[in-house]
Amino acid sequence: MRLKDRNGPIPGGLWYQYSDDKGSTYRVNGMDIPLGTQFANRVESDMKVNNVSVPDNLVYLIEQQLCSRIGSQYCWQEAGDKVANIIHSFANLGDRVAASLGVNTNLEQAAKGCSACKKRRQVMNQALG
Repeated sequence: MRLKDRNGPIPGGLWYQYSDDKGSTYRVNGMDIPLGTQFANRVESDMKVNNVSVPDNLVYLIEQQLCSRIGSQYCWQEAGDKVANIIHSFANLGDRVAASLGVNTNLEQAAKGCSACKKRRQVMNQALG
């Protein structure tokens, strides 16, 4: 997802949360600066201080996290997001059909945890977005 207005206020404030390999969680606040390169630079600096490798697509990840937190009224879906939603809808339908037959499948939960699916969504969003 992408923000509809990258210069507008962020409901709940501008902040980004990330984790290191040991499971420690860090939060970078940016309420005093606009979203964009300046905030991404602040996050990158914080990650380096905490010995966390900085992903090449940090700006994209920041925007994705913001959109997942503030909701669709402030963001629009990209191609990868739409494909992911269709997959989740079919997985949910499969779970409901299986449940009606007395079988517990958890297909939608598996789709939510699919790392390959997340990568595909990201690549599609960046390529087509």
